[in-house]
Amino acid sequence: MALNSAEWEIIVQKGENTNINRSVFVRKDAGGSWKKLKAGHEGNYYMTTMLRALYALAILPEGNRRMMQQKIFGPCKMFYEILDNGDVQVDLFVVDEALEAPKHKAAGLYQAEWGVEERSWSLANGSRPEVSMDLTHKWGKAHMAAVAGKFDSCRDAAKKLGAHIENAWLNNDEINDYRQPSNHYSLFWMNNEFTSKDQLDHLISLIQMAQRKQESLRWLVHGEGAACFVKALNYLNSNPASSDIHVAQRGLEKQSVFFSNPRGKTTSENDLKALCKKSGLVLQGINVNKRDVIHNPDARSEAINEMLSVGAKLTLGGGLGAIGLSDAAKSLDLAISAPSAAVAGGILLVGYLVVKDSYKKNSAYARNIQGAFSATFGKGNEDWAV
Repeated sequence: MALNSAEWEIIVQKGENTNINRSVFVRKDAGGSWKKLKAGHEGNYYMTTMLRALYALAILPEGNRRMMQQKIFGPCKMFYEILDNGDVQVDLFVVDEALEAPKHKAAGLYQAEWGVEERSWSLANGSRPEVSMDLTHKWGKAHMAAVAGKFDSCRDAAKKLGAHIENAWLNNDEINDYRQPSNHYSLFWMNNEFTSKDQLDHLISLIQMAQRKQESLRWLVHGEGAACFVKALNYLNSNPASSDIHVAQRGLEKQSVFFSNPRGKTTSENDLKALCKKSGLVLQGINVNKRDVIHNPDARSEAINEMLSVGAKLTLGGGLGAIGLSDAAKSLDLAISAPSAAVAGGILLVGYLVVKDSYKKNSAYARNIQGAFSATFGKGNEDWAV
Protein backbone atom coordinates (compact mmCIF):
# COMPACT_ATOMS: atom_id res chain seq x y z
CA MET A 1 0.00 0.00 0.00
CA ALA A 2 1.44 3.37 -1.05
CA LEU A 3 0.93 6.52 0.95
CA ASN A 4 -1.08 9.41 -0.42
CA SER A 5 1.57 11.92 -1.50
CA ALA A 6 -0.83 14.77 -0.74
CA GLU A 7 -0.82 13.84 2.95
CA TRP A 8 2.64 12.35 3.53
CA GLU A 9 6.17 13.36 2.68
CA ILE A 10 9.28 11.20 2.52
CA ILE A 11 12.18 12.30 4.74
CA VAL A 12 14.38 9.20 4.78
CA GLN A 13 14.77 7.39 1.44
CA LYS A 14 15.29 3.65 1.32
CA GLY A 15 18.75 2.97 -0.10
CA GLU A 16 20.30 6.30 1.01
CA ASN A 17 23.03 4.04 2.28
CA THR A 18 23.43 0.30 2.67
CA ASN A 19 21.88 0.29 6.13
CA ILE A 20 18.65 2.08 5.21
CA ASN A 21 16.11 -0.63 4.42
CA ARG A 22 12.93 1.40 4.85
CA SER A 23 11.69 4.79 3.73
CA VAL A 24 10.29 6.99 6.49
CA PHE A 25 7.34 9.30 5.91
CA VAL A 26 6.02 12.16 8.03
CA ARG A 27 2.82 14.12 7.70
CA LYS A 28 2.85 16.71 4.92
CA ASP A 29 2.37 19.66 7.26
CA ALA A 30 5.54 18.68 9.14
CA GLY A 31 7.55 17.87 6.02
CA GLY A 32 8.99 21.34 5.55
CA SER A 33 10.33 21.46 9.11
CA TRP A 34 11.91 18.03 8.78
CA LYS A 35 13.60 18.97 5.50
CA LYS A 36 15.09 22.10 7.07
CA LEU A 37 16.24 20.05 10.04
CA LYS A 38 17.82 17.44 7.78
CA ALA A 39 19.63 20.10 5.77
CA GLY A 40 20.88 22.12 8.73
CA HIS A 41 21.41 19.66 11.56
CA GLU A 42 25.20 19.48 11.44
CA GLY A 43 26.78 20.99 14.53
CA ASN A 44 23.45 21.16 16.37
CA TYR A 45 23.14 18.46 19.02
CA TYR A 46 19.37 18.70 19.40
CA MET A 47 18.55 18.68 15.69
CA THR A 48 20.99 15.82 15.12
CA THR A 49 19.40 13.79 17.93
CA MET A 50 15.94 14.21 16.41
CA LEU A 51 17.17 13.22 12.96
CA ARG A 52 18.97 10.17 14.33
CA ALA A 53 15.73 9.13 16.00
CA LEU A 54 13.94 9.27 12.66
CA TYR A 55 16.72 7.29 10.98
CA ALA A 56 16.40 4.67 13.72
CA LEU A 57 13.00 3.85 12.25
CA ALA A 58 14.59 3.30 8.83
CA ILE A 59 16.67 0.40 10.11
CA LEU A 60 13.99 -1.35 12.14
CA PRO A 61 13.99 -5.14 12.00
CA GLU A 62 10.91 -6.86 10.62
CA GLY A 63 7.86 -6.20 12.80
CA ASN A 64 4.09 -6.14 12.88
CA ARG A 65 2.52 -4.28 10.00
CA ARG A 66 -0.47 -1.94 9.88
CA MET A 67 -0.38 -1.64 13.66
CA MET A 68 0.48 1.39 15.78
CA GLN A 69 3.81 0.93 17.55
CA GLN A 70 6.06 3.03 19.75
CA LYS A 71 9.82 3.58 19.88
CA ILE A 72 11.86 5.71 22.28
CA PHE A 73 15.20 7.07 21.10
CA GLY A 74 16.93 9.37 23.59
CA PRO A 75 14.45 12.16 24.34
CA CYS A 76 12.27 11.26 21.35
CA LYS A 77 9.14 9.14 21.48
CA MET A 78 7.75 8.07 18.09
CA PHE A 79 4.41 6.50 17.30
CA TYR A 80 4.56 4.80 13.91
CA GLU A 81 3.22 2.07 11.61
CA ILE A 82 5.08 -0.29 9.28
CA LEU A 83 3.25 -0.36 5.95
CA ASP A 84 2.63 -3.38 3.76
CA ASN A 85 5.64 -2.53 1.58
CA GLY A 86 7.91 -2.19 4.63
CA ASP A 87 8.04 1.61 4.72
CA VAL A 88 7.34 3.54 7.93
CA GLN A 89 4.80 6.28 8.51
CA VAL A 90 5.32 8.44 11.60
CA ASP A 91 1.98 9.40 13.08
CA LEU A 92 3.36 11.32 16.04
CA PHE A 93 6.85 12.48 17.04
CA VAL A 94 7.25 13.77 20.60
CA VAL A 95 10.36 15.32 22.15
CA ASP A 96 10.38 14.90 25.93
CA GLU A 97 13.66 15.71 27.68
CA ALA A 98 12.49 13.78 30.74
CA LEU A 99 13.00 10.59 28.72
CA GLU A 100 16.70 11.40 28.56
CA ALA A 101 17.10 12.38 32.21
CA PRO A 102 20.29 11.03 33.75
CA LYS A 103 19.70 7.72 35.45
CA HIS A 104 20.94 9.08 38.75
CA LYS A 105 18.02 11.52 38.74
CA ALA A 106 15.43 8.78 38.42
CA ALA A 107 13.49 8.34 41.65
CA GLY A 108 14.52 5.32 43.64
CA LEU A 109 16.91 3.81 46.15
CA TYR A 110 20.65 4.34 45.73
CA GLN A 111 23.87 3.50 47.55
CA ALA A 112 25.89 6.60 48.43
CA GLU A 113 29.55 5.76 49.02
CA TRP A 114 32.54 7.56 50.47
CA GLY A 115 34.78 8.80 47.65
CA VAL A 116 38.43 8.75 48.69
CA GLU A 117 39.63 11.06 45.91
CA GLU A 118 36.69 13.47 46.17
CA ARG A 119 36.76 13.27 49.97
CA SER A 120 32.99 13.40 50.05
CA TRP A 121 29.94 11.16 49.89
CA SER A 122 28.85 10.48 46.33
CA LEU A 123 27.13 8.15 43.88
CA ALA A 124 29.36 5.87 41.86
CA ASN A 125 29.40 6.55 38.12
CA GLY A 126 26.64 4.58 36.43
CA SER A 127 24.67 4.14 39.64
CA ARG A 128 21.23 2.65 39.09
CA PRO A 129 18.34 2.32 41.54
CA GLU A 130 18.61 -0.62 43.92
CA VAL A 131 15.76 -3.06 44.51
CA SER A 132 16.16 -2.99 48.28
CA MET A 133 18.42 -1.79 51.08
CA ASP A 134 21.33 -3.97 52.12
CA LEU A 135 20.23 -4.11 55.73
CA THR A 136 23.14 -6.37 56.66
CA HIS A 137 25.53 -3.49 55.93
CA LYS A 138 25.72 -1.61 59.20
CA TRP A 139 27.32 1.49 60.62
CA GLY A 140 28.13 0.00 63.99
CA LYS A 141 24.90 -1.70 64.99
CA ALA A 142 22.45 -0.41 62.37
CA HIS A 143 22.11 0.21 58.66
CA MET A 144 22.05 3.91 57.72
CA ALA A 145 19.48 5.39 55.34
CA ALA A 146 18.55 8.92 54.25
CA VAL A 147 15.33 10.33 52.81
CA ALA A 148 16.20 13.32 50.64
CA GLY A 149 14.40 16.63 50.55
CA LYS A 150 14.78 19.09 47.69
CA PHE A 151 18.07 19.10 45.76
CA ASP A 152 18.98 19.84 42.15
CA SER A 153 20.15 16.26 41.64
CA CYS A 154 20.56 12.94 43.33
CA ARG A 155 24.32 13.49 43.35
CA ASP A 156 23.94 16.74 45.27
CA ALA A 157 21.70 14.95 47.76
CA ALA A 158 24.19 12.11 48.21
CA LYS A 159 27.04 14.50 48.95
CA LYS A 160 25.23 16.80 51.36
CA LEU A 161 23.15 14.22 53.21
CA GLY A 162 26.33 12.33 54.06
CA ALA A 163 27.30 15.42 56.08
CA HIS A 164 23.84 15.49 57.69
CA ILE A 165 24.26 11.86 58.75
CA GLU A 166 27.67 12.55 60.26
CA ASN A 167 26.35 15.51 62.24
CA ALA A 168 23.22 13.71 63.38
CA TRP A 169 24.53 10.26 64.20
CA LEU A 170 28.30 10.28 64.73
CA ASN A 171 30.69 11.63 67.31
CA ASN A 172 33.66 13.56 65.96
CA ASP A 173 36.02 10.70 66.76
CA GLU A 174 33.83 8.26 64.80
CA ILE A 175 33.62 10.13 61.50
CA ASN A 176 36.89 8.87 60.01
CA ASP A 177 35.98 5.31 60.97
CA TYR A 178 33.03 5.45 58.58
CA ARG A 179 34.63 7.50 55.82
CA GLN A 180 35.83 4.36 54.09
CA PRO A 181 35.45 3.36 50.41
CA SER A 182 33.74 0.13 51.46
CA ASN A 183 31.09 2.01 53.40
CA HIS A 184 27.76 3.24 52.07
CA TYR A 185 24.38 4.50 53.15
CA SER A 186 21.04 3.97 51.42
CA LEU A 187 19.66 7.10 49.77
CA PHE A 188 15.95 7.30 49.03
CA TRP A 189 15.65 9.88 46.25
CA MET A 190 12.16 11.06 45.25
CA ASN A 191 13.36 13.28 42.40
CA ASN A 192 11.58 16.13 44.23
CA GLU A 193 8.21 14.40 43.71
CA PHE A 194 7.23 14.70 47.36
CA THR A 195 3.47 14.32 46.86
CA SER A 196 3.72 11.31 44.55
CA LYS A 197 1.76 8.26 45.72
CA ASP A 198 4.37 6.02 44.09
CA GLN A 199 7.13 7.57 46.22
CA LEU A 200 5.01 7.27 49.35
CA ASP A 201 4.26 3.60 48.66
CA HIS A 202 7.95 2.93 48.04
CA LEU A 203 8.96 4.57 51.32
CA ILE A 204 6.31 2.61 53.23
CA SER A 205 7.65 -0.63 51.75
CA LEU A 206 11.21 0.22 52.84
CA ILE A 207 10.09 0.81 56.42
CA GLN A 208 8.03 -2.39 56.39
CA MET A 209 10.86 -4.47 54.94
CA ALA A 210 13.18 -3.59 57.82
CA GLN A 211 10.32 -4.19 60.23
CA ARG A 212 9.62 -7.68 58.86
CA LYS A 213 13.29 -8.62 58.96
CA GLN A 214 13.67 -7.23 62.48
CA GLU A 215 16.75 -5.31 61.34
CA SER A 216 18.13 -2.22 63.05
CA LEU A 217 17.87 0.86 60.85
CA ARG A 218 18.77 4.51 61.37
CA TRP A 219 16.97 7.11 59.25
CA LEU A 220 18.12 10.62 58.41
CA VAL A 221 15.04 12.41 57.08
CA HIS A 222 15.69 15.75 55.40
CA GLY A 223 13.64 18.76 54.33
CA GLU A 224 10.53 18.03 52.28
CA GLY A 225 11.19 14.32 52.77
CA ALA A 226 9.92 14.77 56.34
CA ALA A 227 6.35 15.39 55.18
CA CYS A 228 6.43 12.19 53.12
CA PHE A 229 7.94 10.25 56.04
CA VAL A 230 5.13 11.56 58.27
CA LYS A 231 2.55 10.29 55.77
CA ALA A 232 4.26 6.90 55.70
CA LEU A 233 4.12 6.57 59.49
CA ASN A 234 0.50 7.73 59.55
CA TYR A 235 -0.32 5.04 57.00
CA LEU A 236 1.40 2.37 59.08
CA ASN A 237 -0.47 3.55 62.18
CA SER A 238 -3.79 3.40 60.31
CA ASN A 239 -3.04 0.05 58.67
CA PRO A 240 -1.22 -1.98 61.31
CA ALA A 241 0.24 -5.37 60.44
CA SER A 242 -1.73 -6.81 63.37
CA SER A 243 -4.79 -5.89 65.39
CA ASP A 244 -2.53 -6.14 68.44
CA ILE A 245 -0.85 -2.73 68.60
CA HIS A 246 2.18 -4.17 70.40
CA VAL A 247 2.65 -6.78 67.68
CA ALA A 248 2.11 -4.16 64.97
CA GLN A 249 4.80 -1.93 66.43
CA ARG A 250 7.26 -4.77 66.90
CA GLY A 251 10.28 -4.10 64.75
CA LEU A 252 9.77 -0.36 64.56
CA GLU A 253 11.48 -0.02 67.92
CA LYS A 254 14.59 -1.18 66.04
CA GLN A 255 14.28 1.79 63.73
CA SER A 256 15.43 5.27 64.76
CA VAL A 257 14.99 8.59 63.01
CA PHE A 258 16.68 11.98 63.01
CA PHE A 259 14.85 14.83 61.27
CA SER A 260 17.11 17.47 59.71
CA ASN A 261 15.68 20.79 58.47
CA PRO A 262 12.15 19.29 58.34
CA ARG A 263 9.60 20.97 56.09
CA GLY A 264 5.89 20.59 55.50
CA LYS A 265 2.64 20.12 57.35
CA THR A 266 2.76 18.44 60.76
CA THR A 267 6.55 18.64 60.92
CA SER A 268 6.85 20.76 64.05
CA GLU A 269 8.92 19.27 66.86
CA ASN A 270 5.80 18.48 68.88
CA ASP A 271 4.12 16.80 65.91
CA LEU A 272 7.16 14.67 65.12
CA LYS A 273 7.69 13.64 68.74
CA ALA A 274 4.05 12.59 69.11
CA LEU A 275 4.06 10.66 65.85
CA CYS A 276 7.24 8.73 66.65
CA LYS A 277 5.88 7.83 70.09
CA LYS A 278 2.64 6.58 68.56
CA SER A 279 4.49 4.58 65.89
CA GLY A 280 6.99 2.98 68.24
CA LEU A 281 9.84 4.54 66.26
CA VAL A 282 12.78 5.85 68.29
CA LEU A 283 13.31 9.59 67.82
CA GLN A 284 17.03 10.35 67.86
CA GLY A 285 16.64 14.09 67.42
CA ILE A 286 15.40 17.06 65.39
CA ASN A 287 17.59 19.82 63.97
CA VAL A 288 15.47 22.79 62.86
CA ASN A 289 16.72 25.34 60.36
CA LYS A 290 15.62 28.48 62.21
CA ARG A 291 15.93 30.54 59.04
CA ASP A 292 13.38 28.42 57.18
CA VAL A 293 10.51 30.70 58.16
CA ILE A 294 8.11 29.75 55.38
CA HIS A 295 8.32 25.98 55.39
CA ASN A 296 9.05 25.07 59.01
CA PRO A 297 6.39 25.82 61.64
CA ASP A 298 8.85 26.11 64.54
CA ALA A 299 11.14 28.51 62.68
CA ARG A 300 8.12 30.56 61.63
CA SER A 301 6.74 30.76 65.16
CA GLU A 302 10.09 31.82 66.61
CA ALA A 303 10.52 34.51 63.97
CA ILE A 304 7.07 35.98 64.61
CA ASN A 305 7.54 35.91 68.38
CA GLU A 306 10.85 37.73 68.07
CA MET A 307 9.36 40.38 65.85
CA LEU A 308 6.57 40.97 68.36
CA SER A 309 8.98 41.09 71.29
CA VAL A 310 11.00 44.04 70.00
CA GLY A 311 8.08 46.28 70.88
CA ALA A 312 8.88 49.37 68.85
CA LYS A 313 7.75 51.22 65.76
CA LEU A 314 9.50 50.97 62.44
CA THR A 315 9.84 54.03 60.28
CA LEU A 316 9.76 53.40 56.58
CA GLY A 317 11.49 55.73 54.12
CA GLY A 318 9.91 57.30 51.08
CA GLY A 319 6.95 58.79 52.93
CA LEU A 320 5.37 55.42 53.59
CA GLY A 321 4.74 56.25 57.21
CA ALA A 322 5.17 54.00 60.22
CA ILE A 323 4.46 50.35 60.66
CA GLY A 324 4.15 48.48 63.94
CA LEU A 325 6.10 45.32 64.64
CA SER A 326 2.83 43.50 65.06
CA ASP A 327 2.04 44.48 61.48
CA ALA A 328 5.44 43.19 60.38
CA ALA A 329 4.61 39.90 62.04
CA LYS A 330 1.25 39.87 60.27
CA SER A 331 3.04 40.35 56.97
CA LEU A 332 5.01 37.21 57.73
CA ASP A 333 1.78 35.37 58.50
CA LEU A 334 0.38 36.69 55.23
CA ALA A 335 3.41 35.34 53.42
CA ILE A 336 2.77 31.90 54.86
CA SER A 337 -0.71 31.84 53.36
CA ALA A 338 0.36 33.31 50.02
CA PRO A 339 -0.68 31.15 47.06
CA SER A 340 2.81 30.90 45.62
CA ALA A 341 6.46 31.23 46.54
CA ALA A 342 6.73 34.21 44.21
CA VAL A 343 4.00 36.11 46.05
CA ALA A 344 5.46 35.11 49.41
CA GLY A 345 8.87 36.26 48.25
CA GLY A 346 7.50 39.65 47.33
CA ILE A 347 5.89 40.11 50.73
CA LEU A 348 8.99 39.04 52.62
CA LEU A 349 11.18 41.24 50.48
CA VAL A 350 9.36 44.30 51.79
CA GLY A 351 9.92 42.99 55.30
CA TYR A 352 13.61 42.51 54.55
CA LEU A 353 14.05 46.17 53.59
CA VAL A 354 12.31 47.25 56.75
CA VAL A 355 14.43 45.00 58.91
CA LYS A 356 17.67 45.95 57.22
CA ASP A 357 17.10 49.69 57.55
CA SER A 358 15.31 49.94 60.85
CA TYR A 359 16.26 47.51 63.57
CA LYS A 360 18.99 45.16 62.46
CA LYS A 361 21.09 45.99 65.53
CA ASN A 362 18.30 44.95 67.88
CA SER A 363 17.25 41.62 66.48
CA ALA A 364 18.95 38.33 65.80
CA TYR A 365 16.21 37.67 63.27
CA ALA A 366 17.13 40.86 61.47
CA ARG A 367 20.80 39.90 61.43
CA ASN A 368 19.91 36.59 59.85
CA ILE A 369 17.19 37.73 57.48
CA GLN A 370 19.44 37.25 54.47
CA GLY A 371 19.87 33.65 55.54
CA ALA A 372 16.13 33.33 55.81
CA PHE A 373 15.79 34.27 52.15
CA SER A 374 18.42 31.74 51.19
CA ALA A 375 16.76 29.00 53.21
CA THR A 376 13.28 29.75 51.96
CA PHE A 377 13.82 30.49 48.28
CA GLY A 378 17.41 29.35 47.63
CA LYS A 379 19.48 26.36 48.66
CA GLY A 380 20.01 27.27 52.30
CA ASN A 381 17.95 24.31 53.49
CA GLU A 382 20.23 21.80 51.77
CA ASP A 383 23.02 22.11 54.34
CA TRP A 384 23.18 21.09 57.97
CA ALA A 385 21.72 23.95 60.03
CA VAL A 386 23.94 25.45 62.71
